[in-house]
Amino acid sequence: MKKILLLGENDSIWTKKCIEHSDITGKYDIYALTQGRSKNDAFYNENGIKICNLKRHTLFRNIPKVRGLIFRFDYINYIRSLKKKAGNFDVVHISYVIQEKMMAVRYLRKTSKKIVVTFWGSDLLRVSDKKLAKYRKALEAADVIMLSTHEMRNRFASVFGNEFDDKIIGLKFGCEGLEHIDPENKGEARKLFSVPEGKTVVTVGYNGLECQNHIKVAETLKKLDKAQRDRLFILLPVTYSLTAEYKKRLTSSFDALGCGYKMIDSFLDEDEVGKLRESTDVFIHAQTTDAFSSSVQEYLYGRKLVFNPEWIRYKEMKDKGIYYKEYRDYDELRQMISDYLENGLTGEEQQKLEQNTRKIWELSSWDSVSEQWNSLYRVDD
Repeated sequence: MKKILLLGENDSIWTKKCIEHSDITGKYDIYALTQGRSKNDAFYNENGIKICNLKRHTLFRNIPKVRGLIFRFDYINYIRSLKKKAGNFDVVHISYVIQEKMMAVRYLRKTSKKIVVTFWGSDLLRVSDKKLAKYRKALEAADVIMLSTHEMRNRFASVFGNEFDDKIIGLKFGCEGLEHIDPENKGEARKLFSVPEGKTVVTVGYNGLECQNHIKVAETLKKLDKAQRDRLFILLPVTYSLTAEYKKRLTSSFDALGCGYKMIDSFLDEDEVGKLRESTDVFIHAQTTDAFSSSVQEYLYGRKLVFNPEWIRYKEMKDKGIYYKEYRDYDELRQMISDYLENGLTGEEQQKLEQNTRKIWELSSWDSVSEQWNSLYRVDD
């Protein structure tokens, strides 16, 4: 049985979903390196995936300039011992790129048939040129480099040019949430979030990070006429990555709007996330950078009007003819929201939103990409 080593983020839902939809469990001997317990451990155990807990030195962990070096030593040393115990790996898959994982590539290259490096988005879009350049040797040793969007390819090329074009593939993560969304279920879904009758529901952002620019959106909405603000009910999904300090600032900003809002800061399961999408009329995306947001796609699949900033470009969706509105700056966003509140959607816009459901499914459902994921793990004997 062929062996796979996963150097990913074991606690991530994306890691779990990729394994589920790649059809590799039971067919391969799979090892997953982790730095501690994960909420997905039960899933790994149920599917025969061997969880390999990285043993780390704790003596120097509070010394900033030393702990990074110690961690890299521990990482490589553990992989070396794992390799001696398990034997050679046929496929090594690095998901979410960090320096420690890339340092392991050159060590594993000599005995592995295939090495796949998958950038997730922020690990490429939010790091410096200097840091990316440090990955060059590891990328030279890799067989496949996965960049899922046009924006990611452009960012990659800004550092490496065309150097690795023959290794790059455009495979995307499937969008699991589509299966939990019924575009016709808006009224029922709103009960879950206590939305008052007759309100226009505007959802702002999709996590608690400041880069979602919630406060700038609040300042924009505050410039609407009071009569328009009175018609709004704001949903703020900040379940992930919210700090106490930022929550306080968010509360102050949205209290000042003078309209109803609900901050959603407790865990939502997949069905509840689907209802969040269903309950929305308008989704405002104002994030600083983004690779290919599943949240944006889910709102579009649910036939919701999405306002997306021009500084985030979704070429794949544009090429597919998927409809959403773009704004250049926050003044234009305010005007577009005002126009929507006064005039609603045209018949043509409504038709385009209805067509988004089919187009998003064809572009982003796991059904559309699972066979490509399977091919990542195939190697010649």
